[in-house]
Amino acid sequence: MNLYANKVGVEGAEIISQALKTQQSLKNLAIDLYFNNVAENGTKAICEEVTKLTNLQTLALNFDFNYIKN
Repeated sequence: MNLYANKVGVEGAEIISQALKTQQSLKNLAIDLYFNNVAENGTKAICEEVTKLTNLQTLALNFDFNYIKN
């Protein structure tokens, strides 16, 4: 999923994380959130749900330029 520079923000990242809850059978996941201002809270929400996807075989996440401090 390429969402490069789409102003997703924290709220959008949280919506994505909610959608991931229904995707337990995913084997491959790629999310490009480059330059979307998802910040720490949005990043954390997505990463917490990704860790629950036990069938994943490949994962690519891009959070570059998102005002993530830690």
